[in-house]
Amino acid sequence: MFETLLPDILVVCAGAMPHMAPLVEQNWEQFSRNWNSDVKMSLLFSQAALTTPLPAGTTVMLISSGAALGGSPLSGGYAGAKRTQMFLADYAQKESARLQLGLQFLALAPGRILPETELGKAAVEAYASSLGLSPADFIKTMGAKPTPEDVAPPTAYEPLGPSLDPYKRKSHKYISFDQLTLIHKPLKESIMLF
Repeated sequence: MFETLLPDILVVCAGAMPHMAPLVEQNWEQFSRNWNSDVKMSLLFSQAALTTPLPAGTTVMLISSGAALGGSPLSGGYAGAKRTQMFLADYAQKESARLQLGLQFLALAPGRILPETELGKAAVEAYASSLGLSPADFIKTMGAKPTPEDVAPPTAYEPLGPSLDPYKRKSHKYISFDQLTLIHKPLKESIMLF
């Protein structure tokens, strides 16, 4: 892929639909679905960014989930897979620093279900049903929500903090919406995977 295009920003935002069911109703294939897609894709793109390597200053953003922080008991291994994406961003950032590549790896964790997406709709329906609520009533119980546009805008995001320089960054965990600032800057080339 990087033989023909060297992006300024690579957003890895794709994966499998988790099997929505209680833990006791899932087999291993259903439970591990997101490990075999979301985690694998994040690993392979991170490795490719590091070994090509992409140009210094490139940002690689792995789209994780708030489920990685709070769990998601009806979605099998989804929350664990999304947490692993956060670890991968951290490991890749450390490797970029060790190799002095100047790449920035981030994991974005939208804080709650996005009912407007296919995944969000399935999650709302599953959780509403488990609580004996209608999907509309379940959505009312959820606080303020980010929109899909908040998660994947056509501009670049960078974290707030003392240093945006990847060489000076000592650790990287995850980024949530309240830790972001929108930076409007022209992008030479971007790749967004959905």
